[in-house]
Amino acid sequence: MSFVNPPYRSRPPRGTVFEAVLETRAAHLRRRIESAKQALAPRHELDLLHHALTVLEELDDRTRLPGPHSPLSSG
Repeated sequence: MSFVNPPYRSRPPRGTVFEAVLETRAAHLRRRIESAKQALAPRHELDLLHHALTVLEELDDRTRLPGPHSPLSSG
C-alpha cells in the first residue's frame, strides 16, 4: 500500500498565517505603488514594485487550494 500526500500537505490551506502574510505584503506593495505614483517616482521603481506585486499574487494563486468553481477542481 502506497501513501499519497493529500494536496494540503504540499500547500498551506486557505486562511493560514502564510496566506495572511501574502495578503499583507501585497496590500503594502499596492500602497507603495500608489504613493510612488503620487510622488512621481522614477519609472524603474514603479516597474520593480509592480513586478514584486505580480510575483506575490502568482505565489498566492499557486498556494490556494482549488475551490468548487476552479478549473483545477474535478467535476
